[in-house]
Amino acid sequence: MTDAIASFLRNIPAAKLAYRFLRDPRAEIRYQRDLRYFRSICRPFASQQPEAGPSAIFVSLHDFIPSAKEECLWATALRLHGANPAFLVSKGARIVDYYKVFGFTRFIYINDLVDNAKTAQASRRCEEALRIAKSYEDLLGLTIDGVFAGSHALSWILRILHQGQVDINDPQVRPTLLEWLGKSITNIYAAQALFERHAPDLMLFNERGYTPYGEFFDIALLHGTNTIQFCASQRDNARIFKRYTYDTHTAHPQSISVSNCERFLKEPWTTNKQAALDAEFEHGYAKGKWFNFQRLQHNKTIKSRQELHAQLGLDPAKKTAVIYSHIFWDATFFYGKSLYPTYQRWYIETVKAACRNPALNWVIRVHPVNVWRLEADGIKSEYYEKTIIAREIGPLPGHVKLLEPHADVNTYSFFHGSDYCLTVRGTIGLECACFAIPVITAGSSRYSDMGFTIDPKSP
Repeated sequence: MTDAIASFLRNIPAAKLAYRFLRDPRAEIRYQRDLRYFRSICRPFASQQPEAGPSAIFVSLHDFIPSAKEECLWATALRLHGANPAFLVSKGARIVDYYKVFGFTRFIYINDLVDNAKTAQASRRCEEALRIAKSYEDLLGLTIDGVFAGSHALSWILRILHQGQVDINDPQVRPTLLEWLGKSITNIYAAQALFERHAPDLMLFNERGYTPYGEFFDIALLHGTNTIQFCASQRDNARIFKRYTYDTHTAHPQSISVSNCERFLKEPWTTNKQAALDAEFEHGYAKGKWFNFQRLQHNKTIKSRQELHAQLGLDPAKKTAVIYSHIFWDATFFYGKSLYPTYQRWYIETVKAACRNPALNWVIRVHPVNVWRLEADGIKSEYYEKTIIAREIGPLPGHVKLLEPHADVNTYSFFHGSDYCLTVRGTIGLECACFAIPVITAGSSRYSDMGFTIDPKSP
């Protein structure tokens, strides 16, 4: 079946259903059952789409049904407050069926925002940009019409390749760069068209760093539009909402402003506050609920310092430094500025430094989210953090230990079992600081330069 015929059939309701069923019968049956159940429990909440009110556009360029269900709830809340919600979607996306259950009828299709002429123009600008870019850093810093196209495209390229960095001059990588940087520029034109035609009052994002989301995010900020990201928190029963401006576009959604931090620091630290902090850690780690959707502490045990040292073969006479790795290809260029061009380069250089320093025990803590993330992406190969050490460093000396993500060690063990924390900008730095562990960062973050971390300004 040619692509043209398949596209044609997908746009005819009866043929669309048949096409989906023939392509994957089990998935289609699951989808239809879920949609029927969703209708049965949510239809009472449906109401007519308002004809007026502030325009609130959800950037929903995915086909992930759990996210669509959540967006239905936020859109309904906005509708109850007088807004007129709409959804930016791709043609053929199944999530539209879920939005319709709640009575939403305003859909903007990204496919309709650009024509062939604009796509060709984007391709030409892409080729010109790649001719000019001489290095990885050049491409990473590339902006098009005020949009950070280079970082959006490179973030997504690392994500789909599951690599920590790429050589932009590698002939095998070049086609991928042309494809995704070209798409990024096309998405810039689409975002510009969205604002020309629909003039939204509010833009809402769950994802906002990868292409195609990043381009709409940046254009919204350039227009001064009320722009909000909503995302998961460390708790199962809470969500984070953060408003952005162009000046704060690299801020982490869990960050607070410097002024708020200074205000909090002026307040006395009471026994009640300490008890609340202790309870948060207890709920998160002892009960295994910390970012539970990522299963970070599943099948993990909190170890005493002695148990941890014995399990890892650490010298009890030495202090212990822990290198907390990032997922090299996950949200790589979203937040802050880094001392190294990539998480991978920081990781390699830091492990090399550890190998040269036998005065300390060193533990390389490969991020436990690897277990969930690789399973979700269908990857069954060796952990990249392990293979990159073998390739670039070789066997580790006895004073450097690698703790793999599936190990049974609960991260809380390190709060009493280690003496130093090294991270680029991970949440772990904020946590370790709560236990008076010195934290050395390698980039700006939601908590750097606030007086309780060590923040070098050069590698």
